Amino acid sequence: MAAFVYIAGPTSGSQIYTSGSGSFTIPPYATSSVFQLWGAGSGGFGININITYAPASGGGNTTVTIPSLGATITAGGATAGTTVIGYGGGGTASGGDTNTSGSNGATGGKGGNAGNPSSPNPNGTGGAAASGNTNGNPGNAYGGGGGGASNVFAGNTYVAGGGGGGAFAQKTYTFGSLSPGATINWSVGAGGPGGAGSGGYTGGVGANGGIVISWS
Repeated sequence: MAAFVYIAGPTSGSQIYTSGSGSFTIPPYATSSVFQLWGAGSGGFGININITYAPASGGGNTTVTIPSLGATITAGGATAGTTVIGYGGGGTASGGDTNTSGSNGATGGKGGNAGNPSSPNPNGTGGAAASGNTNGNPGNAYGGGGGGASNVFAGNTYVAGGGGGGAFAQKTYTFGSLSPGATINWSVGAGGPGGAGSGGYTGGVGANGGIVISWS
């Protein structure tokens, strides 16, 4: 009688998504699955030639949905803000074991940080404040807000407000609550463009969100 030898497949791994949308199947042998999500950052404000501020666009939401559980995890994108407020607002999260809001942008030009841990994944810092006559700096992955543009006029430096940082959410499922072979749907939020200054300077773009799925 022939003998059968069972060879197990990989017991741990990870998958990263930084743009777009699609589906993912929980691998065989996975006994624990962790989902980390970052919403996208909003753009930094621009400066018009008459030293008024040009509003930016908000960042998109990053989501994971699990049809078999009827569950949705959302890391919200940062809000655009208005020229009255002068900076973008941080995104908010829901559906995770951990839900951390992103930071607001600063009126002094720095973009807000994403609401995520600094390690081991990208730390999502906001774009640095600009100086001189220049466009704003982009936000950093994942989900950092874009920095505001800067303009020097009549010897004075004017710096537009920064965009907000995307939110962070983390959810862990153990074997029995989410089994191997289950399908999840995912979508990564796009970073918001910076405000386009008319005859002036443009704010930095917010960073895209991201998703890290790991299993063991």
